[in-house]
Amino acid sequence: MTLTRKHLPLVAAAIQTAQYSLAGYFLIGAMGWFFVGSMGGLVSLAMAYGASQVADVAKGRKLQSWVALFAMAIFSPVLVGSATFHHLDIIANPYWRGVVSGVWGILPDAAVILSGFAAGRGLFHEEKKKSVASPKGKKRSAKKSAKYPRTCTHCDAQIKSPNAVGAHMKKHHPELCKPKTLAEALFEKEIKP
Repeated sequence: MTLTRKHLPLVAAAIQTAQYSLAGYFLIGAMGWFFVGSMGGLVSLAMAYGASQVADVAKGRKLQSWVALFAMAIFSPVLVGSATFHHLDIIANPYWRGVVSGVWGILPDAAVILSGFAAGRGLFHEEKKKSVASPKGKKRSAKKSAKYPRTCTHCDAQIKSPNAVGAHMKKHHPELCKPKTLAEALFEKEIKP
């Protein structure tokens, strides 16, 4: 498997999910591995998707999208940072412990958001909507509306289908099929009204 830019946000989201699981374990014990970790997976994937689609959001909703994206980015520093702060007894100074805990919570969010921007719209495959034409709006081309078999106007031969017209013309009327030079085309336009 080759890594592409599409995989980067998913790897960042997986790492952030692991951090949520660890924070859940620090805060509420063994149940935190699953419950807080699954919440982290949801937040991580939502952030990756939001970051990849934010450029394509309608102009009227652009501010709301940015606010929602950064509101989701606060979850991780609050939850992961708090759990790290309480667990990180090795740093005695509470200010430095707060800085380390905050950075520990911010880095995965930043990685998910930045990799989502890098991946762009290609991160998640979306099905293209099929356009449905209304029956009233359909216009038939001249070839499809013509009745076949029909007679060639140049030699009275029977032509059985629209696809056979080109083959018949090339075989029986090659002089009519040859491309015109630019001078011939211009001269023809000047004479004909």
